[in-house]
Amino acid sequence: MLAPNAPRVLIRTAATPADKDAAIRQAAQLLVAAGCIDPAYEASMLRREGVANTYLGHGVVIPHGMVDDRALVRESGLAVLQVPGGVAWHDGQDAHLVVAIAAQSDTHITILRRLTRLIQDEARLARLRTTQDPAEIAAALSEDAPAPGTAGPAADLPYAFTWTVDYPTGLHARPASAWVEAARGGSARIQVRHGAEVADAKNLIALLQLGLRAGDEAVISAEGEDAPAALTRLKAVVTGLSAGEK
Repeated sequence: MLAPNAPRVLIRTAATPADKDAAIRQAAQLLVAAGCIDPAYEASMLRREGVANTYLGHGVVIPHGMVDDRALVRESGLAVLQVPGGVAWHDGQDAHLVVAIAAQSDTHITILRRLTRLIQDEARLARLRTTQDPAEIAAALSEDAPAPGTAGPAADLPYAFTWTVDYPTGLHARPASAWVEAARGGSARIQVRHGAEVADAKNLIALLQLGLRAGDEAVISAEGEDAPAALTRLKAVVTGLSAGEK
């Protein structure tokens, strides 16, 4: 059962969009029909796709609008377009579950955490691609799977800094991608810890699983021959993202 403040979940199974743009438009229209977004938000979703690939992984994509257009979101909602045959998305990637996100405040952080944990359950994800029962898809997007286990208590690496999340909408896919790119610029091992959960800073899915919201505290640490320089480089990215990228 959905929590009282949970986003509405709208689902269309067995869709056959002609291409990526058609898939985004169909998902957007589900949100428009439900009153979740102003019709103009559809164009914002298409613009977002033009500046950042929203392919999350394992056939799951997360089209959403530009940050500056959040006022066009009337009510938080998810529109899921199930495409059993797949639709070409980006660089040879095919999408089977198009999860369009219309989020107020940081609602999308919870959604991203659920999706990134869901795509690690390959058997369940395979069922969702072909099920004819919308309730099965809705249930998967409304549950919080257990966090991936860690071996022993979380420990920080030798070089570290503590950072309080100051991104108004939390650590979502776009800034997290910038973190990953910066972290992969060197050989040092870099991790991000939030409470007892730890993520590899070079892994987008792992970062999104942390579910970092504005005000959360994270410890970013590194080890290796180039650890100090790598950490300095990543810190510059973490703290220097522009408002549009946040």
